Amino acid sequence: MDFRRIFDEHASYVFHSLARLGVPNHHRDDLVQEVFMTVHALFEDYDQSRPFRPWVFAIAYRVCLRHRRKSGRNRELLVESEAPSTEAGPHEALEGAEARARVREALANVEVHRRAVLILKDIDGQSIPEIAHALGIPLNTAYSRLRLARADLAAALTAKDVTTGGAA
Repeated sequence: MDFRRIFDEHASYVFHSLARLGVPNHHRDDLVQEVFMTVHALFEDYDQSRPFRPWVFAIAYRVCLRHRRKSGRNRELLVESEAPSTEAGPHEALEGAEARARVREALANVEVHRRAVLILKDIDGQSIPEIAHALGIPLNTAYSRLRLARADLAAALTAKDVTTGGAA
């Protein structure tokens, strides 16, 4: 195992996954370190015939849950984790940044167990069977959490549009 290569290839992914799970910026570096300490300790158990990202996401998800229990918070607000794109013009970049902020705010309203499935499926593009395996949940539970997460996200986005008069 070339642990340095694994860290270099996946640290940014873990950092952004923790952000999507609601970990505030000032805790993310410490939790990324905790995730990779766990990866190092458990790597012998990793089934290399399976994709790596769902496995490392599941570790990050569990680290996030432990952090939330320790801190006593039920929900943390998501913090901007990436800079707006500079490929588009300033107006398009601003609109893109505003749209990402709306989605992050709405995602923060999705319960964390549902949010994990939504992130793995709709952002990371993993299959539901792989998600169920990685998170250690029954297949039907994964499908149910995805359906409920999508409904929660849509409701949060709709509520935001109603309160802002149809922004973005």
